[in-house]
Amino acid sequence: MLARVSRIALGFVALATLGACARESTPRSAPPRAADATLEIVGTEYAFQAPQSVAPGRTVVRFRNLGHVLHELVVMKLKPGVPFDSIVALRGQREGFRRFIDGGNAVLFAPPASLGEGALLVDFEPGRDYAVWCNFRDGEGKPMHSELGMYGRIRVQAAAPTLGSASTVAPTPVREV
Repeated sequence: MLARVSRIALGFVALATLGACARESTPRSAPPRAADATLEIVGTEYAFQAPQSVAPGRTVVRFRNLGHVLHELVVMKLKPGVPFDSIVALRGQREGFRRFIDGGNAVLFAPPASLGEGALLVDFEPGRDYAVWCNFRDGEGKPMHSELGMYGRIRVQAAAPTLGSASTVAPTPVREV
């Protein structure tokens, strides 16, 4: 059964990667811009260990599962002004929260006690909020992992002030996971 779930999960990773590549395409004459940072998010039963905030920019996101069951990491950019509590209130519904999501989402899977295969390249936009989520269940009739607390919010820091800017707000430090 785990092998079948793993094959299905890898299929979803391939589809998510292809979708991300299609959205992130650049002209062939320009080399792709390198990532600004790397972020590893850790999953356990039933929580994520992730920073509360990150710096803006292109970030390679990896997912490590320290738990004993298969988990997924879904990364979703929230629409501006959407309170995170609005998403949390709908965590038992697979489709209800889509109206709060800006664009698509991206997914990584990781078997128990493993670093998931693949990575996401996320362009974290300044001042935006992103949700991290796990929709898996441990079996028929069991609650979704998000219903058990496996969700979180990552806030992206505002863009750094440019020279000559009147802003004096210091950037929030980023906690590496």
